[in-house]
Parts: sequence; structure tokens; C-alpha cells
Amino acid sequence: MPASVHSSKSGNSIMKNESSVTSSADEVRFYTKDDQDDSADEYEVPHTDTVTVEPLSRLESRYSVKTIYGTTDNEVIEMTRKKTRETICDILEKTSAGEPYIDDDRISTDAVDKVPMDGREFAEIDPELVTWDGEDDPKNPRNWSKKEKAKVAALVSLFTMCAPLTSSILAPAVPDILETYNNHNETVGALYISCMVFTWAVSALVIAPLSEVFGRRLILLTSILWCTIWNIACAVAPTSATMIAFRIIGGTINCAPIAVGAGTLADLYDDVERTWPLALYGIGPSIGPVIAPIIAGFVVEYLNWHWTFWIVSIIVGVTFVVGVLFYRESYPPYLLSRKAAKLRKETGNPNLHTIWEVSTESMWTKIRNAVVRPVFFLCTNFVVTGLGLHMAFVYGFMYIMLVSFPRLWQTYYHFSVGITGLAYIPLGLGMITGTLLWTPLIRNFFVSRMEKGIGRPEDKLFYLPVSTVIMSIGLFWYGWSAEAKVHWIMPMIGVFLFGSGIFVVFQAIQSYLVELNPRLASSILAAVVLGRGLLGGTFPLFGRAMYDRLGYGWANTLIGILMLILGMPFPIIIYFRGPRIRAWCDKRLPII
Repeated sequence: MPASVHSSKSGNSIMKNESSVTSSADEVRFYTKDDQDDSADEYEVPHTDTVTVEPLSRLESRYSVKTIYGTTDNEVIEMTRKKTRETICDILEKTSAGEPYIDDDRISTDAVDKVPMDGREFAEIDPELVTWDGEDDPKNPRNWSKKEKAKVAALVSLFTMCAPLTSSILAPAVPDILETYNNHNETVGALYISCMVFTWAVSALVIAPLSEVFGRRLILLTSILWCTIWNIACAVAPTSATMIAFRIIGGTINCAPIAVGAGTLADLYDDVERTWPLALYGIGPSIGPVIAPIIAGFVVEYLNWHWTFWIVSIIVGVTFVVGVLFYRESYPPYLLSRKAAKLRKETGNPNLHTIWEVSTESMWTKIRNAVVRPVFFLCTNFVVTGLGLHMAFVYGFMYIMLVSFPRLWQTYYHFSVGITGLAYIPLGLGMITGTLLWTPLIRNFFVSRMEKGIGRPEDKLFYLPVSTVIMSIGLFWYGWSAEAKVHWIMPMIGVFLFGSGIFVVFQAIQSYLVELNPRLASSILAAVVLGRGLLGGTFPLFGRAMYDRLGYGWANTLIGILMLILGMPFPIIIYFRGPRIRAWCDKRLPII
């Protein structure tokens, strides 16, 4: 309770049923300016103005200044507003040792996701606070119908598929592109793919957090449109240098779905419901790099490499149109800010605000903080750093496969360009199999632990070490069977095993990182995308040289051993010591 406001709840009774909501008034006292004593915590002054306050977000017609404050003097109103905001900011600053606002029940050791909240508990001391219209407000994304949630989740998965589809569709076409530009440097060919992934790493730090300022819809749809435009530019690129330049420019914004997607699902679902949507969402970025070479293989063989860009431009362009027609904004703070803006216009009260607008930061400050926030997560939270490194390593080797497959299958096994594209199918089948196999296992284990009252977010990482072992076995199998040049089905089995483990890495780690702070999930995942983009862009550049020097057998053995080192000890430590580690990290995270 702020010093300038006393509230009596004795006169407040709320009766709620399916058809109506009624509320009696709270009695609130506002002290005059002459009566204020800055040294006191509460002011006991006989002279008061008594006004009637209806809890905000009940009836829109009662949100005006006159209804809230009556005939109270403007100076007193401004003094009250200032003190109220200071009090709320102090409470938020002390919540969870500096963690951005979350419900008090959502502590580091609690597996139940109750965020994002709207600050309704402050409505008694801040009558101008805009909140959801109760727990069941249909405008709250968590209360949307299952059909509406599924539609948004499916569109996000489709958006997320577009970026890796664009980055990897060149793989079978690289030799033809180099020949067209009279360039025989294979490193340049790998750079055609890597340059876009590199760009994701940097731009994600800027683009993704902006969705926490401007909302998900604007950022995602802009990303898809941008991707379409620059794929068209690549189709007509006159030189090798302009091709690389267009790929870099195109990658600056089209990384948004990769970093924003999981955060969007956190807007819609709690931690129990989120398992299957995250699994289906994960198919997009995983299957995109597999579908692209399959398409491109036959396009290059029967048309020409320019058509790889024309086709992907058509796919992404249609996706943009579908998104404009059917995608719906889902970020709660942004939706509430729009609601507050509408109420300010309708009531003439410019001081209506949401819990996230309590501070008086300028728009520039909010944008700066949003951009800096992922770096803070990456540098101060070694849970994000450690798990992000493991995901980045797996992602990097997947891109080595994408750029090394054409040489393996065309040189060793004498496949045509079109059939070489089909060689990516085992990787995709592995991912789909992993999705169908691991998702119920992860969810059932997590739910069973919660039902026993011992559930923790770390339970989502339980199968991560197992998947690491499976992926390492797949790498050994793939490498040594390719080295021995045995029947083509053998290396494909290894690729299938590797693909079946990828899903657990992406699904489990993303789901767990979202639990660290669902409201700021996009910022956390932007930090992860940084590492993922750097390794995903770097690995293909040295992959060819590594296979030339070590051969497929020893090269894959080396990578398999490194994967065991990164994917075994740290996840096990996090699983057993996660709550303590998270609490330690939370205390060192500044409010930004």
C-alpha cells in the first residue's frame, strides 16, 4: 500500500457468475499536498478528500479521471500517481531478487508456469492500472480456444521453417552456382550458406527482443516479407559477391521466427500444455534444412539453380499472405498496452497504463534494454550459455552434413544431383521419428513428477543425455560406414539415428529455457540463437577440409566425442542442481 493511499476492502465484494460481474466501491483517501510527510511510511492526516474508485477493467465507461478521482485537486492526483508508481516499482524490484515481474508463486523451484501476469493485485493501490477482465478474459491468449491456439502455433511453425529452408536450399546448387560465376573456390560455395546463418547470430540479438516492444505479429510478418524480397534478389544476382551480399541482407531479419517462435508458444500455453506445441513447432526449423535440398536437387537437375530461389520465394511469399490473413498477435504485454491505449482515447484519461508501463522509460530506453537483454542472459546466466553451446554444436554439425552430402553421395556413391537430394530424407525421417517418440516420453515424465508434487522445470532435460548418446552412435555409424564405402543404406542409418536425437536437444532445451522466464523467452532464445548461428555458420567452412584430412570415420568420431563431452556432464549437473543454479543466476540478473 503506498503511503498516500489507504484502501478498505471491507466494502468490496465481488460476485461473479457466467453472465455478470458486480463490484461495490472501495473507499480511498487522497491526502492533500500540505499534509504529506516524506519521512513517514504512512500519513495520518485528518483533512482528506474521499472519492469512489471502481476497480479498473470492470466497466470501460467508468475509467475516466472524474470517475476515479472525483473532484480531487490535480496536484494531489499527480502526487498520488507518483507515489503509487514508486511503490509498485519498489515491489517489482524486490520480487525474486530483481527478476522481471512474475507471480509470487512462480519462484525458481516451482514447475508451475503462472506467467505472464497482468499485475491485478496492484489494482487496489493503482486505480488506473489496466489488467485483463478477470482470470477468464477471452482476450488473454492463454484463454483462447484450442482451435485458435493451434492455428497460431501452426503458423509460427510454418514461419520458422522458412528461414532454414532459405539458408539450405542452395546446398545441391552450389557447384552450378560456382560454375556460373566462374569461381572454383569451394570455401566461397560454403560461404553462400554460412553467411546467412552468421547473420542470424548477430541480428537475432536485435530483432527478437524487439518483439517484446512492438509485439510478435509485426516482427514475424516483416521477417517473412523481407525473406521473400531478398530471395528474389538472389535469383537474379549478377556476381558471386552480390549473391553473398544479398544473402547477408536477407538474413538480417528472417531470423526472427527462430528466436521468437518458442516465446510465442509461451504466450499461448502453460508449461504442461506447451510440450506438444513446442514439439510441432520444433519440426519447422529442423525439417526446413531437409526439405530444401530434396526440392533443390531435382530443380537443379531439370531446370537451373536460379529456380531454387524462385521456388523458395513463392513458398515464402504464400506463407506471408497466409500470415497476414490468419496470424493473430499473442504477446500479452503488447495486447494490454493496446487495450490501455484504446481506453485512454475513449475515456480521455492519458494516465491509464499496464503493469509493464509503470516505469517512465522512453521508447528509446525500452528498445535499448530489449537489445541489451540477450547479452546479459548470455553473459550472466551460465545455464543459458551451457545448454545453448550444446544446441549450437548439434546445429553446427547438422549444417556440416548439409554441405558435405553432395560430395559424399555424388563422388563416393555416384548418385545424380536429384537422387542426392533424396539422401537427405533419412535425416528428416529421424527428426519426425524423434518427435513422435520423445515428445510423449518427455511430457509423461514431466506430468508424472508434477502429479507427485516433485515436478521441476529440470525434468524436461531428463532424456537429454540419452539423446546425446544416440546422436554420437549415429555419427560413428555414419562416419565409418561412409569411410568403408559399404552399401549406401548403412551411412543413411547413421544419419537417421543422428536426426532422431536432434529433436530432444532442440525441444528439451528450448522448453526448459522458456521456463526460466516466459515473458522474456524471446530474449533468452535470442542469446541461444547467437551461439547457434555462429557455429552453424562456421562449421560448414571447415567441414570439407576436416573430411579431406581425417576422412569420414575419424572426423565423425572426433565430433561424436565432443558431443558427448558437451551433452553429458552439464545437462546432468543442471538436472540435479538446477533450482539452486537458477536461483543463483536470477540474483545476478539486472532489471532491464
